[in-house]
Amino acid sequence: MRRVIKKFLHQTQGAIAIEVALILPVLIAIIVTCLALYDGFRHYTMTTRASNVLADSISRIEAVLTPEDIEGLLNVFRYMTHQETGTSLRVSQFKRINDEVTLDWSYGAGDLAAMDGATAISARSRLPALPEGSHILLVETRFVYEPILNFDMPTRVFDNFMPTRPRFGDRVIFSLASGAQYCVSNCNISEGIGMEPVPAPEGEAPTLPQP
Repeated sequence: MRRVIKKFLHQTQGAIAIEVALILPVLIAIIVTCLALYDGFRHYTMTTRASNVLADSISRIEAVLTPEDIEGLLNVFRYMTHQETGTSLRVSQFKRINDEVTLDWSYGAGDLAAMDGATAISARSRLPALPEGSHILLVETRFVYEPILNFDMPTRVFDNFMPTRPRFGDRVIFSLASGAQYCVSNCNISEGIGMEPVPAPEGEAPTLPQP
């Protein structure tokens, strides 16, 4: 018996197969984990870039912004991130009047509701310093990421917080009425100069937005 055991211990046949059987699952686990982490970072970077594009686009608006515009921008965000569900967009504007930063307007599309008092206070603490009388836009996006592999990797929510100043005016005017005004020439949006009125419902006079 001792001779048989000694002979078995000195045998080398099948050693490589045994090593492969031991190491291969570890290598596969490492590769799969790297792919899952790469996919997560790829989606995070993609949502951040898409949010930057939306924030820059909204900051350049010279017309009156409407809910239809924001809903359309949410569709753009979904197209850029290749995901229809689990995506949301909220656009808000803050102003500083008499040394106090207050919420000017807010609208949410998807699962993000318009800001209320609590969310406005929380967001206000994260905004950069504002000069007196100035306005700042805040574009927030939400992306619910489902990992490509569901082992030990929970669902992640990517929230992006993008404050930006209006590019071509002191503010962006928002109206709940459908049908946006547009800039004709030499526009001063805050004063309504150069702005075409929104077609009003029948029987009502068209009006320009109030600054």
